[in-house]
Amino acid sequence: MFEVDVDDLKAWRKLTRKLLKRKIDPTQLTWNSTGQQAQQGLVFGGDDFEQVDVVNPTPTITAEFLQLLARASCYRDEQKWAVFYSLAYRLVYENKNLLQDAIDPQVKLLRHWHQTICRDIHKMEAFVRFQKLDHDLLGEVYFAWFEPEHDIFATAAPFFVKRFKNMTWSLLSPSGCMHWDQTILTFSEGIARPQGMQDDCESLWQQYYRSIFNPARLKVQAMQSEMPKKYWKNLPEAALIKDLIRNAQSTSEGYVAADAAQPWQKTAKSKRVQQQQAELRQKRND
Repeated sequence: MFEVDVDDLKAWRKLTRKLLKRKIDPTQLTWNSTGQQAQQGLVFGGDDFEQVDVVNPTPTITAEFLQLLARASCYRDEQKWAVFYSLAYRLVYENKNLLQDAIDPQVKLLRHWHQTICRDIHKMEAFVRFQKLDHDLLGEVYFAWFEPEHDIFATAAPFFVKRFKNMTWSLLSPSGCMHWDQTILTFSEGIARPQGMQDDCESLWQQYYRSIFNPARLKVQAMQSEMPKKYWKNLPEAALIKDLIRNAQSTSEGYVAADAAQPWQKTAKSKRVQQQQAELRQKRND
């Protein structure tokens, strides 16, 4: 048995290439992800796996598999490195079309991890709310607090750099932080949530959300599907949601009553335009 240790996809790919060259079966490996120094040793003899003879100098892994790994590796699960290697071994030595097997348990798990990360990144892009801070040295800077369930910050970073490239900002979380100074993107360790994370932007978000809320089209389940409750604690507009839902029916009835009491503005405007057009035609004919 061999015991190996990896903590990121780059290290996993480098190690996997060596293992596949020697055709080391997945059942002969114990994968650790503890952050400690790798302990690569052979239990019955003390030699490491690199002393095993190379039988395949050029093992090939498909581009589709690597693309799936790029996001699936962000998923927080201690078993992921072992699952990834098992799939890589099977793709190289057993079935190169393995990823098309929709009912294979490991393939299903890989695709589930990939889809989960894609969805979480999409939600992060939608629900991050920056707040302004006037710094004595840096001037106007922005920061946001977000609590991801998986390690998606590095993968999501290009979106925020492109979207907010002319801002100086920091994205903070318990598991890690990233910072953009309009030139360089850097990462740092996670922190506890700062106290008093409120500014004028929060009231603007609430005003905007209240203005676009349409009680006549309210579908609570659909709303919670697009805006899961786990994100509400970090959204300034979330404080309004319960009251808006509770008062949706009465608000909608109020809109209907108001419309019945006075002509629809667009209809009235249309009639004025038609009248003006008729007057201009009459003048032209005269």
